Amino acid sequence: MTKEVDCVKANDNILVLADMFVGGRRRVPVVDEGALVGIITRQDFARALIYTIDHPHHGDHAH
Repeated sequence: MTKEVDCVKANDNILVLADMFVGGRRRVPVVDEGALVGIITRQDFARALIYTIDHPHHGDHAH
């Protein structure tokens, strides 16, 4: 028996992932073209969010 697993695609909007964590998920598989490319945890997500808030222009190449 195969159980369908909730996951996000590598190019999904970050809000899809946030909604899953708000809904109680602790970790979410990330897939690309049907292949597992990683797993993101609530802690990973929180760290990335805090980093983004602390460094608002990181990755902004517009001058």
